[in-house]
Amino acid sequence: MEKIDRIMTRSSKALSYISAGVIFLMMLLVVCDVFLRYVFSAPIKGSYEMVSLLMTMAVFFSFAYAQKTKSLVYMTFFMRKLPRPLPMVVWALTNLLGFGVSLILNVASFQQTVVMRTMATTTASLYIPLYPFYFIMGIAFAGFTLVVFYDAAKAVAALFSKKVAEIVISEWPL
Repeated sequence: MEKIDRIMTRSSKALSYISAGVIFLMMLLVVCDVFLRYVFSAPIKGSYEMVSLLMTMAVFFSFAYAQKTKSLVYMTFFMRKLPRPLPMVVWALTNLLGFGVSLILNVASFQQTVVMRTMATTTASLYIPLYPFYFIMGIAFAGFTLVVFYDAAKAVAALFSKKVAEIVISEWPL
């Protein structure tokens, strides 16, 4: 389990680095656009569109790391007060539900990629095809889905192993 945990940590961190790189590109684009607009009266055409497309990448590439580091909102404060084994049952059920929803959304994002490709949907001013961004979103969201699956598998294993339950509870945010 430790080896899988290290792989999940490294891969989610790699996705977060991609997110940080995209945010850096957005910052450069906005700074250049503002500079060119006010100094030379020549803004970058379609900068708003490009920032919007990059924003989706920045957001979705950060999800896996947020899930892995437990940076999302959890209600563990109440779960710690429940009698055993109820907290682990609730944790396992919520993680399984989260995995199911995440999987459905992930499949839907790839289906939307096909729709965008078929309809040849583009941005309004630069005519950038949207389907590659939906595909990239699906890839990034797949990373999140894998982390949620791993968390769900650990939560189910914690129902049957006291050692795993202690590990899972130790990872709960305060």
